[in-house]
Amino acid sequence: MLGTLYEKGDARCDGGFTLFYLGINLALIGPLITGLLQTHPGFHYGFGAAAVGMALGLAQYVVPAKPGCARPHCAKPIATRKFAYGVMGMGLAFLLFLPTSGTTSKAVPALLVVGIMAVFAVSELLPPIGLSVTTKLAPEAFRAQMMALYFFSVGLGTSMSGVLARYDDPAHEFAYFGIIGAVAVFAGVVVFAIAPWISRLMEGVF
Repeated sequence: MLGTLYEKGDARCDGGFTLFYLGINLALIGPLITGLLQTHPGFHYGFGAAAVGMALGLAQYVVPAKPGCARPHCAKPIATRKFAYGVMGMGLAFLLFLPTSGTTSKAVPALLVVGIMAVFAVSELLPPIGLSVTTKLAPEAFRAQMMALYFFSVGLGTSMSGVLARYDDPAHEFAYFGIIGAVAVFAGVVVFAIAPWISRLMEGVF
């Protein structure tokens, strides 16, 4: 549905899907706030907070807005290279765990963990959102099926992460984070190298 709101070739499409993706992740805050309020002050405060949140969401549709899409004249990296940067950033985030790997006798600084998670988040948002790319590349008649395949790929990735997590051992954390990080960085370098070829295949879409 979101993809149909933009004309073909509209540069704002990626930004729209990025905001949509951020909204999905921020939706986690709602249950935490309402749950906390209903536990301590009472149910009325929890329902009140939910009502405020729904009112703010409704206001986005009721209040007219004029979204500006500034287009700087500076050169932008092509989409496929953005994907490469994102993958390499993910790998670097894993490598940032190496200095504290195996430190079972002392606590890891919370700020360091938050910083690494921030690197993960930025790397995830660097390339165009997968939902946006899927809507652009999918044929009109098979858009729903392609979206289903996209979410299927996300499920496969989640399953793979669960399989890899079984190899996490405090005695071998350095190798665990190092290998995953190095493989991710290498994959990013490969994507960067073949980016022009992929872009030619997607000519007219990006």
